[in-house]
Order: sequence, then structure tokens, then C-alpha cells
Amino acid sequence: MTNQSPDKFVLKIPQALLLRRIINAEIGGLNGRKPFVLYLLRQAEKIMREQGNIPAVVAMVRRQHRFWAAFLKKELRKYDLMRNEEQGIPRQYAFVHYEFDDLFRLFSDPIKEFAIPVDREISEEEHVGLVSLFAREIERKREIVWSKLPLSPFSFLSQSFMQLINTLISFLLYSLFGIRFRHRYHFDFRSVPLSAKDRPGMNFWSKAFGLGIILNLVMGGVLYLRIQDMAISPVVMGAVIILHIFFIPISLRSVIQLLRVMAAYRYSRRCKVGCIKTWKEVRQSFSDVWARSSVWQKKCYEFMVRDMFANQCINKQEYEGLRQRKVDQLLVNDTACYRLRRWMNKFYHLRTIPMNGAVHWEQIRSLTFLIFSLEEKFFYSYEELQQPSVKTDLRSISILERLRRAHGDEWQNLIDHVYPQLNAREKKVFYCGNFKDIVFSPEVICAVEHWANMRIQSIYHTLESVKGLYSIYKQMARDSLTGLTEKEIEDQVKQKLQIILLHDKYPRYERSHKQKRDIDKYFAENPGLELAWPQDMIHPSKFGSFANVLSRVRGEFLFTLDSDHDVPLEEAANIPYLFRVFEENPRCDALGVRLCAFNEKYNAITQLASLSSNAWWIYDLRVKALVGGGGVFGKMLVRTKAVFEKELIQPDSVAEDMLTMTRLCFHGSEIHFSELVEIGQGEDVSFYGLRKKLGRYPAGAIESSTTKLYTEMLLSPAVPACRKFESLFMLSYYPVLFIIVLSHLLVLLCWASGIRIFDLYPMPMVLLSYLMISFIEGFYVWVHMHEKEGIIRGTKKYVATLARMMLFHSGYFYHYIEQLLKALKGYAKFNISEKNYEETRWGWTLHYQENKFTFICGSLGIMLFFVGLIMHPYHWRHYLALTPFLLSSFLWGFSLLFFIPRKTHFFCKIDIIGEILFIIIRSCWDILFYPFQWCVPDTARQQREK
Repeated sequence: MTNQSPDKFVLKIPQALLLRRIINAEIGGLNGRKPFVLYLLRQAEKIMREQGNIPAVVAMVRRQHRFWAAFLKKELRKYDLMRNEEQGIPRQYAFVHYEFDDLFRLFSDPIKEFAIPVDREISEEEHVGLVSLFAREIERKREIVWSKLPLSPFSFLSQSFMQLINTLISFLLYSLFGIRFRHRYHFDFRSVPLSAKDRPGMNFWSKAFGLGIILNLVMGGVLYLRIQDMAISPVVMGAVIILHIFFIPISLRSVIQLLRVMAAYRYSRRCKVGCIKTWKEVRQSFSDVWARSSVWQKKCYEFMVRDMFANQCINKQEYEGLRQRKVDQLLVNDTACYRLRRWMNKFYHLRTIPMNGAVHWEQIRSLTFLIFSLEEKFFYSYEELQQPSVKTDLRSISILERLRRAHGDEWQNLIDHVYPQLNAREKKVFYCGNFKDIVFSPEVICAVEHWANMRIQSIYHTLESVKGLYSIYKQMARDSLTGLTEKEIEDQVKQKLQIILLHDKYPRYERSHKQKRDIDKYFAENPGLELAWPQDMIHPSKFGSFANVLSRVRGEFLFTLDSDHDVPLEEAANIPYLFRVFEENPRCDALGVRLCAFNEKYNAITQLASLSSNAWWIYDLRVKALVGGGGVFGKMLVRTKAVFEKELIQPDSVAEDMLTMTRLCFHGSEIHFSELVEIGQGEDVSFYGLRKKLGRYPAGAIESSTTKLYTEMLLSPAVPACRKFESLFMLSYYPVLFIIVLSHLLVLLCWASGIRIFDLYPMPMVLLSYLMISFIEGFYVWVHMHEKEGIIRGTKKYVATLARMMLFHSGYFYHYIEQLLKALKGYAKFNISEKNYEETRWGWTLHYQENKFTFICGSLGIMLFFVGLIMHPYHWRHYLALTPFLLSSFLWGFSLLFFIPRKTHFFCKIDIIGEILFIIIRSCWDILFYPFQWCVPDTARQQREK
């Protein structure tokens, strides 16, 4: 029995389906652990063969679940404490899900082989002994070692450079001479012929590495020739060599990023993704598009028009005009214009997805929409919408007032909608916005609440948009299944469509809690939706709760959403076409879609964040599909069976998206991307809210890259090299940022020390290199604006927003580095980024403590510049060369001060200038005092250590 393959063995069991359902229903948070489930199936078959008793099978499964759930909870709690900076527990071995999977993968019956007492509760000594035994035996049988964290920054840099050099050398040897250069920790190149899908990716990476190597050789040659003509000291020579070493990964990434932008631009031009960009082009092309559209695509247009009118995006006159297909008059609302242009533009990239012909009901696969929620707000009541948007300041405008100002035309459409129900005084209040002076009728309050919640992020918003799928599926059923009654059509739709809200915190709410009352009321009014919560939470993470609900998923395909997403009706109407991609590509297990922020108008933060994120999601997923084999970042449609077969539930790591892609690549699955469907996404409304979310990415990059799963993928000969390169490029962003910071500090340190390194570099080379490195990472935003606005208007808008974009995103630069350094120490605790529409205003001291690392780094760069300015006289060309470095130090260190709440607009500039001076003085004091702090007793630090 032990020598048989588990998958083949399960197929021989007559009751396999029944036993699997029993196991899935009983193991809760251990669902998705494929080796463990296969082991239970083998044991269940043995019981059925010997006893033929289902209750005995249930009892066995419950015993196993009870023991291993308690065992893993202890280990995962220890694992999370090690990853929590506040706890300060040293990194050590932990028997987490990866090890649990390997235990049942490497041993056919570990319970019997290790005499594990699963029938009783074990003591702490027995628990520790079993953990040591598992660690020793698993390590003996497998070749892939466990995580290498913690790492010192020096070790991290040295290993990264060695890996980069090994990769470049091995790639050159393999590309030019076919020689396979092997290294213990280095991935290998496939000797088998590349597939048609992977060949463009390898061509891209060959060009990228070739151009990167040529650029570095040219820079090295210029530097060598200038050194030969000058007599320089060993100190200057050492500084120049270090800078040139730092330049290798920086320049290589810049070249690759530039080529990726060019690939995205070429794709958009070739596939005509955004042919219609202006209203003039809408008028010119509408008749042609309507004539070429199918019956279903015309119905999608009708769905879109009705949905925009129901959500007050267009007024009554515009609604009637669009119904009659009159597009002579420009729509007032930007969102409505974009949705109409996008509906028309889909007809110009038909080659990217098969849309020809109608989708019959028999061809529609069953689909489950799974919406994750942790602590997000379900619904903002009328009273909550009246609260100030900034805490500690009663004079701040309310959430509703901010929405009213941001969506002026949509607010006017709401007034027109409720106008017959208002008296003269209420009409005046609606126009002036002073809602506290009057009490409206329940019908008007409900209309205002719905209007507001559909423009900010709430679970109500997500559910309201997703449930529109029911009307789509009902229409498809009516078109295909003639002669059925409405009740029979609803039954057919329930078999094809399932919508589940997985709410982790729901069981913790008291009966009188407002959040619980809102949820209960909503689901009572929408009985077709399902509410679920984890019954057996082994690990407090999104995928940890996902395991609990896996047994309830009925759909053949699964679409996962977070509680900050939105599904426009006309976009949902095209989801059935996505099933054709899976039919034509049997190896495809995941299909990524576009993301676009829906709350862009809320404030300046959402506008700047949305501009870059909208461009990144489209550009990056598109390029991954072109050159890297795909990616699962963002939202995706996935085969449900792949969740189990490919072991996609990874509840231990912060970067679950990265590890999901790793698993799919390791198992040989294809990952596609579609332009056809676009999902809305809510952006964070505050600088600190966005900072909390972005801080997870460096930690996830470091943690995922050191896991056994990722190393398996890199060492697997079945994974094409282009996919490995793409994943490494994705993770390289934060290490390269770290190198850029070190380069900046080294240049400023040389300046302060009187080391004239700029004498060795031609001035055009210095400025050109700086500009290329600075702008190339955000150049994909121009591609997005070109697609959306056209080449002229898009370029103008890009240039107009460039300064604000640089100022905004520079504020997160040092925060990335801080999180990277924490991740190297093993601190990667998952943090929840909630879209909270209330901000808190802090004083200077508290603000300094919260951003101490950022402010000290910025002040250090400025201090080094002034030291050199005072101590050493320089030529004017040196000041010109150092100006960009000074600008970067200021932007990285202090630009966040321009995006936090201030008291009044009149004293805003004075407050910012005063805080900058306070921070510089305080930072300099801390820098100078740092060498002596360990000599002075620190009561707070001693208490933390205790």
C-alpha cells in the first residue's frame, strides 16, 4: 500500500467522492492540505474495507483533525510571535503548514512510523519532542532547506550580488554555447525545446540581459579610461568601485523596466486596446461599433446604461439619450464616459479573447464568487456619514460632505431622484449640505445612505455590485432556456452561480452590535447570498479562513475578491466569455483581470494612488502574460480543483499572491491575463492607510523568497526560465531600492569627506543615469495615460502630474527600506489594511516617533551635504552633479509631511515649514547622540527586554 501513488490509489476507492466530502466537512482549517487529505483518504479506505463503517471513518477524521489542529495552532502562534517585532522572540524552527505538508508527503503513514498519540492531548514536553523529531526526520529526507531568516543586510547584499552574477554568467553560457552552469542555490535552464508561449519570454529576457550587460561594459570602459588618465588615491578608487558595483543591479533593472514599458506600449498599439479616447471618437465610431456588436453585446450596453442611471452616474436626459443610442451630447460624468468608451474599445481587441458568438447556457461553467472580509466596515449609516472625516477636529467636514463635493454631478442626479419627496427647506439643505439642521424621511435617508456607500469602500458596496451577476445569469438563462417559468430559471441560476461572504469577525459580534445588525438585515433581504465564517481558524490570515469555507464552494471556477472591490454590471456580463480561455488552454489554471480604482475622486490621496495603481495593474499583468508566463497579482479566475491539486492555500506567509504564482508555476500550470473584464478597487483615503498596506510588500517579498516553496520553483527544471526571471524581477524591486539608498548615502558621504568622485564621471553620464533611474520605474503611467487620453492629452497629463506623483510616492521610499530591514530580521507579521474613512491628526512629536527611520535618513543626507558645503570648496560642476542627490534626500525624507491632515489652510504652510525644521533638529540630535545611548540606562528599553 505504501508504495502506491496516492493519486492513483484514491481513484481505486469506490466511495472516493463520499469519503472526500466527509473529510472536507470535518477537517475545517486543514482543508487544502493535499498530502494530509490523501493520507486520510487512504486511512478511510482501509477502514471501509475492514469494517465498512462510515461512523468509524468520521471518528478517525475527527481524531486526526483535533490533534493536528491543536498542534499547528501552537506552532503557528509561536511562528507569528517570532514574526512580530513587538515580541522580540528569536527566530527558530516552527512546524508550520509547509512542514506539515512535507511530513505527510515524505512519509506514507507518519502516525504509525513516529508513534504519534493522536487519540489524546499531549503534554508540552511531548509537543517539543515531536517538533524536534519532525524537524530532524523531514530535513533528512528532503533537499530543500527551511527559511534562512534572519539575515544581516551585508549577507543579504552579498548573496544577492552572487546570485545576480551567477545568473548572468549561466545565462550567457547557456545562450551562446549551450553550456549548463549549475550551482547549488541557482536555478537551472531547461534543455528541452521551449513552448510557443515561452519562446517570446526567453527572447525578451535575452535582449534585456544583453542590453544590460552592454550598458555596464560601456560604463565600466569609460570609467577605466578616465582612471588611467588621472592619479587617484586608494580611498577614491574604493569608493568608485563600490559605486560601480551598486550600479550593476540598478542599471540592469532600469533596462528591463524600460523594455517592459516598450512591450506594454507595443501590445496596446498592436491589439488596439484603447482606440477610442475622446468623445469625438465616440461619436465617430459608435454607429460602426453598434452595427458590429452581437445581440449579447448590445444587451451588455443596456445593462451598463441602466446601471449608470440607477447609481446616479447619468441624469434622466442622458439616460434617455443613451437608450436611444444618441451620443451627440458629451456626458457630464467622467466615470460614465470611461465606461462607455471601455465598452466600445472592447471591440477593437477581439484577438485577445474569443468573443465571437453567443455563450449558451450549457457552456456556462458553475462559478463561485468568494468575498473575503476581516474587520472592514459593512455599512455606513446616515449618522456615521455625518461624523467629521478627521478625528480630534470637530470643524472637519463630514464624510458625506466630502463625497458631495467630490461627486457634484452625481449628487445633483441624486437630488433629481428624490426631488418629489422633498419640501422647500429640505431642498435647500440638499444643495448647501448642512444636514444636521433637519430630519429627513426614512426613504430619503435610505437613498442618501445607498448613494454614499456606493462611492466609498464598504462590504455593502461589494455585495451590491456582485449580486448584479444574478440578473446577468437570469438573462442568459431566459435567452437559452425558453419555456421555463421564473422559478425554474432561478433554480437553474442557483446551480450555476454562488456568492459567499466570508466574514472572519462575524461570530465575535454581540447581538446588539450595529455591524451584526446591518449584516443580518442585508442577508435577510438577499436570501440568494451566503454568509460564512471560519469555524476552525488555525491561522489568523485570509487563506487560513479560506480553508474553512473550501468545502462549501460549489463552483467549478472560483473568483476571489476582497471587501474593497467592485464589479460593474457590464464587466460582469463578459465573465462567461472567460471560460473559453480555459477550454482552449487545458493547462491554464488561473486567469488574471484588470483592476481600476473606483473612489479616485474622493481626495488628493486617492487621486494620486489610483493614477499609479490603475496603470500598474494593467501594465504589469499584461507584461507578465507577454514575457513572464503570467502572474496572479490582483484578482483572478481560477479552477477550483487547482486550489486543492496545486496546493494554493498558503496561510503562513504575507505574500500569498506570490506563493500562489509559485505553486502554479511549479506544477506546470499556465497563467493567462484578459483585458475583457475590469474589476473596481477601493484605494486607501489617507497617507498612513496606504502606508500600512504598502509596508506589507517588502516583508512579503523577503519572506516568500526564502521559503521552501519558492526555492523548489527556482530549482525545478520543469519551470521555464522566463517565469523564474519574471518572479525574481518582481522581488528585486525592494533590494534594488536598498542599493539605491546606499549609493545615495555613499555619494553624500564622499562629498562630506572631500572625496571628489565626480571628477571621474562625465557630467552628462551622471545626470542621464540619475534621470533614467528616477523616471523609468514610473514611466508605465505614461502608457496608461496614452491609452486613456491619447498621445497628446495623455502626455500633457503625465507631465502635469509628474511633480505631484514624485512628491507623493517619495514619501514611502524610506518606509520600504525600513520594512525590508525588519523583514531580514524575520519580522513579517500580517497586518490588516482597512479602508477607514476617518483620519487622526497627530502632533509633531508623535509624528516624529512614528516615522523616525524616515526622518533620520532624510536628515542624514541633508546634514552630509551641508558638512561638505562648509568644510570643502568645490567646483560648480560638483554642485550641479550633487543637486539631484540632495533633492532625493529631501523628497524621500520629508515629502510625506505634505500629505497629512493639517489644522487650517491658512497656517498650513507655516505648520509644514515648522515641522520640517523641528524634525531636522531632532533627527540631528538623535544621530549625534546615538553612539552614547547604550551608555545611558533606558528604562523603557529594559522593560521591553524583560
